[in-house]
Amino acid sequence: MLKYAFWILWSAEFIFLGWMLMDEMKLKYLSMPMYIPLGFLWVFLALFVKWVLKSDTAALIMVGIPGVPLILMGVFLLIVWMISIISGPIRWN
Repeated sequence: MLKYAFWILWSAEFIFLGWMLMDEMKLKYLSMPMYIPLGFLWVFLALFVKWVLKSDTAALIMVGIPGVPLILMGVFLLIVWMISIISGPIRWN
């Protein structure tokens, strides 16, 4: 079970980091924030801990702390997207 949880959380982090990177690459006159390369470093460090150091628990904790809020945010965005498709745009005010 821990193996699947690691890969789900790792994928969520990697997808969100890729999304943020693509979004930042569109900006012409601003430099990229430092948290994006550090995030990729953290995700690949978790892979290093899992594969080379053979510590599944430490790797799961490394991706679990930032991965759980990202999955919750992704579920919220998915719900908002589905509601906007079904009943039109959402009025937030």
